[in-house]
Amino acid sequence: MSTRDRQNEIFGLGVLIWRQIHRVVDRSAKLNKTPNALHQVRTYGYSATSTPAGIFFFDTILALEHPRFVMQYRRKQLQEYVKKYIDTFARALPP
Repeated sequence: MSTRDRQNEIFGLGVLIWRQIHRVVDRSAKLNKTPNALHQVRTYGYSATSTPAGIFFFDTILALEHPRFVMQYRRKQLQEYVKKYIDTFARALPP
């Protein structure tokens, strides 16, 4: 194999790798722009959160404040949030 052929092969491999990296970066950028499941339900409704085959991933979404938020910013109302968590989990779990 000549030096020129080897250079062309390396260049072609570099272009191939560059394209693959671009695809991954583009895909991750698109994923970061897509809303999460709760936002999808609020914005698009229940039917838009299913798969094309009609399989639903959840029946209801119960939103709770993140525990770190409660501990950092709502520490004085901690008992109210604990009660809210317990009540929400009790509703979510089957009887």
